[in-house]
Amino acid sequence: MRFKTLECPNCGAPIKPPNGIETFYCQHCGYHIILEDLTDAEVNASVKFGRMWHKERMCDKQYEENHAAWERTERSKHFEFVRYFIGFAVFFLFMFGVFGYEHLQSNREEARLQNTVDAIMIDIENENFSDARIKANELHYTAGWSDEIEVKWDDTREQLLKEIDKAEKETKKSQIQSIFDRFGNNSDSNDEDHGFTNSQ
Repeated sequence: MRFKTLECPNCGAPIKPPNGIETFYCQHCGYHIILEDLTDAEVNASVKFGRMWHKERMCDKQYEENHAAWERTERSKHFEFVRYFIGFAVFFLFMFGVFGYEHLQSNREEARLQNTVDAIMIDIENENFSDARIKANELHYTAGWSDEIEVKWDDTREQLLKEIDKAEKETKKSQIQSIFDRFGNNSDSNDEDHGFTNSQ
């Protein structure tokens, strides 16, 4: 068989007819090209086959486009999941760092308050009640890590103030008793001296 042309008569682009097909369309502009010496039935059959081939190509192209769109959607979902995961991880690490820092600050403040309690107990033993009372009134937990810890130190402050008052009262009572004891001893001594004088 002979081709009418090896170039598209419509756009002039080079064409390559598929094997076994006497009529086809230009791959560049879609122009319908028919080979020579064909009967009408052969032309119609070739046209029908060409249309079927073109439809199949279009289906393949549509499938490829749909598959590419699906892959893009899946990649987008994957990237979105990764983005959310990274965001959650960063948020978790940030909150862990914040809570860890606050917990560390709380531990440091409790250690400082405990040192103050130890100093108050020493002041009580040394009967420095004014210094002990000042330190006890400054015994406040301010780290804010836990309400339970804050209540604990409030209770500790109140208990220490009671202990200071009790120790101060006992010390004053002991001092007064000591004065009375000395006064009583002096009175007994004077009576004995007076009796000794009278006997003379």
